[in-house]
Amino acid sequence: MIMRRQRISRLLHLWSPARQQQTTHECEGHKEEVLDKSTLSHEDAALTQAQSDSVQHRTTVSDLPVEILQHIFSSLDFRTLFTCRRVCHIWNTCIPGHSPQLQETLFLPSARTPPRNLPGVSLSFVIHCRDTKRARAYYVNHVERVCCQGLEICGTDDQKVLLNPFVQGIEQYLSARLPNVNRREHLLSFKYVALQDKRGGLWLPRNVACLRNAFLTTPPITSLSIHLSYKVWGTLVTPLGNRTRISLSDRNGVKFVHLFDWFEREIARLLREKTLRMIDNAPGHASCSQLYEFRNKIVGEEFVV
Repeated sequence: MIMRRQRISRLLHLWSPARQQQTTHECEGHKEEVLDKSTLSHEDAALTQAQSDSVQHRTTVSDLPVEILQHIFSSLDFRTLFTCRRVCHIWNTCIPGHSPQLQETLFLPSARTPPRNLPGVSLSFVIHCRDTKRARAYYVNHVERVCCQGLEICGTDDQKVLLNPFVQGIEQYLSARLPNVNRREHLLSFKYVALQDKRGGLWLPRNVACLRNAFLTTPPITSLSIHLSYKVWGTLVTPLGNRTRISLSDRNGVKFVHLFDWFEREIARLLREKTLRMIDNAPGHASCSQLYEFRNKIVGEEFVV
């Protein structure tokens, strides 16, 4: 009976007018709190959206018209332009774009500077080598570097001819190397020379659009002679293979890739005997098809320009 009375008194207390009024006030306070939070959340969302819209519509240098961008880029030199092309797709598109001035700065084809036939133009290079077999100086064991001695023009033409900076500073970029006979799956596509960047990465000019079509000079010339000197351990030696002068010619203008391809053949010729010895001393060379094909390629290569 006592427990039953306690239950009844509890129910009466819950249904009393005072308790109902207190419950109503608590519900209204909770609703106001929810409304305040909802209002604040809507305001925060609106502020966040406004900030994101301002970020999305923020004006950058890439939003400028192409003509203005090209006018700004026209005051930069070759090396800086070459770096700017790798910033983003927009810069890569508008450098050089259709700007004759940027095309000339990057040594690219331009309607304003057609190829010219200038007689008496020559380039001089020194190839620094190391060799251990003095009896056969035709071959060397290592090519340390290639240095450009400069561009010479013999004639009455007073027009100024500029040399491509990649050629002028070829000692910094050209890397001569020997094949790794242990990585046999890459032998058939191996190249003796490549361009090296500051981080040590190697790449080929034909894989870079800005270099694939770049001329050796500006204005472009249709032919030039290349004079060679060889130094072994720092001492000037007789020409290896009696090659002191070669000629490059193209009616559309001699390009940088033409010179690069010639260096590939020349370095391969110099390192041919060293490469053959490496192949013959490689383990399992007699039963390896990749080494066999690579050796036949080297032996059958004439290495002529």
